[in-house]
Amino acid sequence: MMNRRNMLKTSLLAGTAVTFGCDAALSANQEQENEIYGGGSPWGDVLGWRLGSQAWGFHLFTTEETVQKLASMGLRVIEGNPNQRISKNSDLVMNFKMTQSERYLVRSILVEHNVTMPNFGGVEVTQESIEFALDMGVETLLIEPPPELLPQYDKLADEYGIDLSIHNHPKDSYYWNYATTLERIKDLSPRTGVCADTGHYMRSGIEPVEAIRALKGHIKSLHVKDLNRREGPSHDVPWGTGVCHIAEVLKELKTQYFKGVFLAEYEHNWDNPVPEISQCVKFFNEQARLLCQS
Repeated sequence: MMNRRNMLKTSLLAGTAVTFGCDAALSANQEQENEIYGGGSPWGDVLGWRLGSQAWGFHLFTTEETVQKLASMGLRVIEGNPNQRISKNSDLVMNFKMTQSERYLVRSILVEHNVTMPNFGGVEVTQESIEFALDMGVETLLIEPPPELLPQYDKLADEYGIDLSIHNHPKDSYYWNYATTLERIKDLSPRTGVCADTGHYMRSGIEPVEAIRALKGHIKSLHVKDLNRREGPSHDVPWGTGVCHIAEVLKELKTQYFKGVFLAEYEHNWDNPVPEISQCVKFFNEQARLLCQS
């Protein structure tokens, strides 16, 4: 059944041979969008951008609570986080060793709130973890292994038909420098790419847009962060209010014809991140609207 969101999205995409259908989308009124969509990023949808959150930003909560909070903001995507409790009524945690009944519980929670889990983070790449991912509808596994393991991970991913996304923690982690990462993946299959973390690039002294530009064609997903300062201790702030030039990052990704998953990994105000993530969502949608217009 087609709901109101899908009806409007279909109309926006009608006759979309030119610039992602954005010309058709420009006549939509922003207030009408807010009423119809209940949040989220309808303009991001037009660009083929799926907006959601990494569950780590909600690690004080259960998976069920996290999904509920994302749905309340109109977000339909979560990157699962290992070892997060599934619900208040259970001591079960998210991991690839879950039984079929435990997996069914998680899938039921996702379906109830119309949320998907295309990404899952922080696991070793084995036959067992890949089979879990495929069973849960996961498209991409987030990894950050010792570099010598990349060839065997890539071989398994290519064999099973799942993507791998290499995450960058700050200097001196394995992949803090995007140039080194590109060198390490140059002989691997297209299955292995990058999860670009804008905040961690900044913490490593790298301008995020510089990294995004260099990684063209290799980005599978992004952990989007904006930081309150360039040097020294820093923390997340709503996108567009910090030093990471998120608007320029989004502009660059549009020029690359990137289509994929953007994940807020908000690491501040852990006990109540929804108000600030909601500001990020609003900023993202507005920037997507401007990019449609440009």
